[in-house]
Amino acid sequence: MNDLCQLTNIILDDSRAPIEHLETLDALKSALLGLTGIAGEGEDHRNDVHTEDGLAIGTEWAARCLDDVARSTKFIRGVRRAIQDRLDRSPGEPVELLYAGTGPFATLVFPLLQIFTPEQLQLTLVEINEMSVAALRRLFARPEYAGFVREIHHADCTKLELESWARIDILLSETMQFALQREHQVPITQYLAPRLRGDAVLIPQKITVGLAALEPAGGLGEWRVEPLAAPLLELTKDGLGSPVAADGVPGTEAKPHALTLPARPELEGVLALTTDIHVYGEHHLGFNDSGLTIGKTLYPEGGAAADRTFTWYYGYRPEPGVVWELEDCV
Repeated sequence: MNDLCQLTNIILDDSRAPIEHLETLDALKSALLGLTGIAGEGEDHRNDVHTEDGLAIGTEWAARCLDDVARSTKFIRGVRRAIQDRLDRSPGEPVELLYAGTGPFATLVFPLLQIFTPEQLQLTLVEINEMSVAALRRLFARPEYAGFVREIHHADCTKLELESWARIDILLSETMQFALQREHQVPITQYLAPRLRGDAVLIPQKITVGLAALEPAGGLGEWRVEPLAAPLLELTKDGLGSPVAADGVPGTEAKPHALTLPARPELEGVLALTTDIHVYGEHHLGFNDSGLTIGKTLYPEGGAAADRTFTWYYGYRPEPGVVWELEDCV
C-alpha cells in the first residue's frame, strides 16, 4: 500500500483522533505541494481573483484549506459516499463528477483516486485562478492520475459551458466562507445546478444560514446557540430558498425582508449569523465545527430592552453576502 493510500484510509476513518487527522492532512498537503511543484513559487500564489460575482481565493489560500480538519475530512468522506452510492445504483458505469472551483489540488476528490479507478470515476475540473490551473494540470498529467480526467477548464464557474451537461452525476463545489459571504458558492450553485439532470447530486446538499444569539457556555470556545428566527437562507440544488430576493441577479430587484426581534434583555453574548452545512448523507458540519461554520458577529449584544427590527436580503454586489440593518422598533 502506497503512502497516499494510507493517508486516504486515515482520512476516511472517523474513529481516528483529531490530531491524527491533522497530521495526515499536513502530510497530504506536503505530498501535493511536491506533486504540483508549487512550493516556493512566490507571493503571486497569494493573489485572489475578483470577479463580478465574488472572490476566488489565491492558490496558497486554497492549498491551506486542507488545514481545516473538519472541513476536509467531512467533505472527502461525503464525496466518497456520494460516488459509492452512484456506483451502487449504476454498476459498470463511471460516475461523472463536475468539480467547480478545484484550487491547485482538487483537494476534496484527489485522495479518493487512491480507492477508485478511472473506470469508476471521471472528473471534469474547473478553476478560475491561472496559477491553480497550472498546478492542477501538472498534477493530472502524471500517468497514475491522467486517466481520471475527462476535462480541465480554466474558466469562471458562473459562465462555464459544457458540451454535455446531461452526463454529470455529481456537482461538487466548496467555494464558500462562513455565512455565504464574499466567495462564489451561491452564484455558482445558481448557475450550474439548473443545467444538471434531475437526479444529479449537489455537494454540499444544503447550506443553511441562520440568525442567533450566541452566549458563552462555560468552556473556552464553547457557545450556546439560540436561534432567533427561522433560517434566513437555505442553499440547495433547487436554489436559494427563503423569504429573500436576489440583488444583482439580472431581472430581479432587492426586496429586503423584515423580522421583529422581541425584547430579550436577559440575553448575553452577541447577535450573529450562523452556518450549517449538510455535506452529503450522514456527513455534516454544525456550528463552530469548521472555519466554514463559525459565527459572523452582527451586533455585540444578543438581547435588548426593546423590540428591534432586523431587515436583510442576500446581495451579490459588490460581493455576495447578507446585507442587513438592525433598528429599534418605533
